[in-house]
Amino acid sequence: MKLILGAFLIAVLIGAFSGPEVHETGSVVDLSYASQHIGILILLTAAAMFLVVVFQVLRRNSKFGRWAIGFMACVSAFFLSAGLAAFVYAGTATSISLMYLAVGTGGVLGVLCAWGVFLRRHLNKPRKSDA
Repeated sequence: MKLILGAFLIAVLIGAFSGPEVHETGSVVDLSYASQHIGILILLTAAAMFLVVVFQVLRRNSKFGRWAIGFMACVSAFFLSAGLAAFVYAGTATSISLMYLAVGTGGVLGVLCAWGVFLRRHLNKPRKSDA
């Protein structure tokens, strides 16, 4: 658990310090179409993240589900912090910062839904005294 928390904090820090590079990359590439479809990007990212994590959560051993949730939470935290850092660096909402924020938000929503499945699957097992 400490390893996943440490990886989460490192992902947030790396994302926060990569804001200027994300902004520079976005200024070179024209992503004006991406800012028009932010809602679709959030939904598709949430669905993809949910499917990837839930395949691991539904396995018999809960260790794989915990690792998948931890890793994907780190990835989502990176995208959120990089998008926020690019937004702060630019001083305005650019298409690349909105895209990173949308991917991060969709990832967080997908991981939260997968966490709900994990809790239901592995932590709500009936005790032997209840049967």
